[in-house]
Amino acid sequence: MQSLIGIPYRFNGREMTGADCLGIVQMYLASQDIHESFSDGNPIEPKWYEIHQYRLVKYLCRHYKRIKNPEAIRKNDIVLFEINGEGHLGVAIDDYKRILSTFPGNHSFIIRLTTGKSFFISGFRNRKDGD
Repeated sequence: MQSLIGIPYRFNGREMTGADCLGIVQMYLASQDIHESFSDGNPIEPKWYEIHQYRLVKYLCRHYKRIKNPEAIRKNDIVLFEINGEGHLGVAIDDYKRILSTFPGNHSFIIRLTTGKSFFISGFRNRKDGD
């Protein structure tokens, strides 16, 4: 887990030398023996989120169970959250509401999930994990 902290941000990156928020989530889940491609079959191009802003959410809603209550987030849940008006993706690394994420201009980091409406947007749990 510690090895995933401090990875520099790189668009569409999926490696220790650089990763974006989806890459960090994917790498963390792989370290937990959970392998997910998050691929909808379309290429990921720069600024894809401006053109298709709900693309990732649609994928998550199709393949995961949505968690609306931030208090229900637990280890390995995917978390959609907001910082300074921008949506970001992270993954819960424990049941104490700590999430691992990154965003442009940063290195990967751990942040405590704030349960206020200004931070938490939604969570997603692998359907195989149950309630």
